[in-house]
Amino acid sequence: MKSNPAELAAAAACRQHAERVPGAPRSDSCRVTIEFDWEVPAAAGEPTVFLASISRSGRKSSIRFGIDLKRLQSAELEKLHDFLARYHARLTTDYELAWHLSWLVETWFSQLQLDLTPEGRHAKLRALLLCNAPV
Repeated sequence: MKSNPAELAAAAACRQHAERVPGAPRSDSCRVTIEFDWEVPAAAGEPTVFLASISRSGRKSSIRFGIDLKRLQSAELEKLHDFLARYHARLTTDYELAWHLSWLVETWFSQLQLDLTPEGRHAKLRALLLCNAPV
């Protein structure tokens, strides 16, 4: 999956909101909470289902989505396995979790929502991850 500079900038801006800077004061209204889990497919060949719940500034978003692992390139599959192993062992940072969640949602869009433009994908990603200012 290739990304253009505008896509990378939009995703980086969203991910930046979840990064914690040690020692930097954060008010509760700016706090971001991400709960993340996945379900092992019941049968071989079924998509792996990921679940995420994001809370930010009193808003909440829940996402349940499936990714067909057979459609990932070997480097992507290795990146996913490495992340899931680190997450399961509680070795990931908040930034890593936000980054990988953004990547997983982008992958889901690329697999199932082929009609979305890159701008449309990023607008939808930002809305799902609550990166947009509240209305």
